[in-house]
Amino acid sequence: MALMDRFDLDSLQGLEISKLRNSSICILGGTGFIGTWLVSTLNQLNRLHGLNIDITIYTRNKVKALNKFAKGNCDRLTIREFDFLHGTCTLGVFDFIINGATPTSSKPGFNTKDIFFHPTMNAVHSIIGTAKLVQNSPRVLNLSSGAVYGHQPLEVSNQLERKANFLDQADDYQQAKYSSELALSSPEALQVLLPISPRLFAFYGPGLPLDKHFAIGNFVRDGLSGGPIRVQGSPDTRRSYMFPTDLVVWLLKSVIDPKIENVNIGSEISMTMLDLASMISQLTSKKGVTLINPSTPASNYVPSTEVFRSIYGVNETIGLENGIKLWLEWLLNQ
Repeated sequence: MALMDRFDLDSLQGLEISKLRNSSICILGGTGFIGTWLVSTLNQLNRLHGLNIDITIYTRNKVKALNKFAKGNCDRLTIREFDFLHGTCTLGVFDFIINGATPTSSKPGFNTKDIFFHPTMNAVHSIIGTAKLVQNSPRVLNLSSGAVYGHQPLEVSNQLERKANFLDQADDYQQAKYSSELALSSPEALQVLLPISPRLFAFYGPGLPLDKHFAIGNFVRDGLSGGPIRVQGSPDTRRSYMFPTDLVVWLLKSVIDPKIENVNIGSEISMTMLDLASMISQLTSKKGVTLINPSTPASNYVPSTEVFRSIYGVNETIGLENGIKLWLEWLLNQ
């Protein structure tokens, strides 16, 4: 079932969809959680508003992408297979480019530079190199991460939007995101493209894997299997989650009108892992919560989005509990 067959964008929050009419949009990493939502949303805008947006995605596995989008009636979707681990490529002429080519989790036996850093930077260099070649000044949305801020203390309730300081001890994922921001905002890049690199925090909802490293996905899996919700780390760890219909509107507003600003995207409303697990238990199995490693040091990963909201005039429209109910309904209808 295509995502947007069940999730209309109830609030476009002032999104100027007319600026997308007859445009061409390229998405690097178009089969991930965010990429899939973007493709589904753009396809819905085409279907409902006749925008005639041409969508091209780059993916490492064309067969997987064809299967993913087969039921979505994506008649203006082109799928190109390329693995940015192996180098750069000329992308083609596009009005908008969205870079989401960085995987979110490592793989056993693989060098993390090959998983995170090299594909990310090869994608960025492909964007810059193509813009130099075709000279059409594309607007570029580079999906960065709140990870660029490094450790966020529990006493800091919401990470402010500020310049990130590159840390020598940063892991390859942090380095990839931070380096992509620097490259796309360099004087060389700014001569040929218009970029924005929002730092993305945590999200949830249809399409998020239930068997990966995402705690909220694991909690939903536990609840739907009929057992207690297992919290693997500290019950005091704090996270916040944004539903993807809000996420895609925020992203599209930013790529239509990119700003060279330090901006965050995510929910400002935080919750402990214990409270989140308890909520999901009540919505599913009602078997309570089991703490696996409660002595694990607690962490914090919650943004301030004050700068982004003031620039783009947006708000979060779907609360966490309501969003989880929508997600559960979608899962049960699969």
